Amino acid sequence: MKQREMYGIIGELNACGAGKEIIQIAKEDMENGVDGETVLWYGKSGWDAERIRIFSKILKETKDKVFTDFLRNREFDGTRMEILLEFYKKGVPVEEMEEIMGQEMTPYQLRGILDSFCKKISAEPAGMGNLQEQQSSGISKKQ
Repeated sequence: MKQREMYGIIGELNACGAGKEIIQIAKEDMENGVDGETVLWYGKSGWDAERIRIFSKILKETKDKVFTDFLRNREFDGTRMEILLEFYKKGVPVEEMEEIMGQEMTPYQLRGILDSFCKKISAEPAGMGNLQEQQSSGISKKQ
C-alpha cells in the first residue's frame, strides 16, 4: 500500500473517532499488507483496542476469509476469538463453530465443547488429520 493511501485511511480513521491505539494497530497492519477496507472497519466497528489487537493478530495467523468474516461479523470478546482461533488451527470447521456459538456459554464451557468435538472427530476413522487436510484444501480453494 502506498504511503499516500495509508495517510488517507489514517485520516478517515481519525474522522471516525478511532483512538490512537486503534490507529497504531491499523498503521502496522497496513504496513504488513492488510487491506484498507479492513483497517477502516477497525474504526467503524465499535470494538475497543484490545479486541482490534486480537483480531489483527488473527489476521496475521490466517488468511481464511470465511473464518475472519465469521469473527468480524459477531460480537465475540477477545478471549472467545482466541479460543476459536486455537480450535480453528486444530481443524474445527467454521460451520461447527457457528453452530456452537449460537449458544450462550462461558469461555471455559466453549473450550470444553470444542475439546469434546476434537476428541470425537479424532476417534472417528478419518480423524482430525483428515479434517485438517479438508480444511486446508478448502482454504486453498477459497483463496
